[in-house]
Amino acid sequence: MYHTITESEFLDAFRGANGWSDTYKNNFSYYALIALFEYLENLEDGTGEKLEFNRVELIGDYNEYDSISEFQADYGKPEIKTLDDLSDHTTVIRIDDPDRVEAFIMGVF
Repeated sequence: MYHTITESEFLDAFRGANGWSDTYKNNFSYYALIALFEYLENLEDGTGEKLEFNRVELIGDYNEYDSISEFQADYGKPEIKTLDDLSDHTTVIRIDDPDRVEAFIMGVF
């Protein structure tokens, strides 16, 4: 049994109905959630398979970063210098955030 989730419902699953919930509010920014939702919708369209929404799984499968240098510090991978380099190893989703031009989400590896 599947329920199609709208972008608003997707955002609310992380933010909660009354704003950001304490449990999930620090995992993804607002703009990151929009980018992730769009990526997952495009993935469904491209594969023809419906995805099962699992908030906890998404939190474990993807990380948000403000810049490649933040990623390098977290992973200890100075040889990965650009998002193109990173995309050779994992999924990279650019975040359209006017205040953070280098922000991205990556699949955990």
